[in-house]
This record gives sequence, structure tokens and C-alpha cells, in this order.
Amino acid sequence: WGVWEEFRRQSQQLAYMVEPIRGHQLEEPEQSDARQMAAAIATLRSLVREKAELAGRQS
Repeated sequence: WGVWEEFRRQSQQLAYMVEPIRGHQLEEPEQSDARQMAAAIATLRSLVREKAELAGRQS
């Protein structure tokens, strides 16, 4: 299932992007962590929506 593979690949890329950010100790690590995670989740959600729309159009 190509859509799922693509989604997995992109979520792994996202994890790599978030990981180093989490490693940096900022003044308020919890807060920036939460912001980063929220941004990552929002990005994932829009990717999922996009993929679902593409899959819907193909079938």
C-alpha cells in the first residue's frame, strides 16, 4: 500500500527533525517541546489529510 509507506517515511523524517530539537536544553524545555510536538503533529495531520485525498482521487 503505497500511501501508507509514504506516510511512514514522512513521519520518520519528522521524527528526525524533532529529535535534535528535543535535545537542546532551552530555558523552558517543556514549553518549547510542547510547541515542537504540536507543530509536528499538525504537519503529520495535514500530510495524512493530503494522502487521504490523493488516495480518494486515485480509486
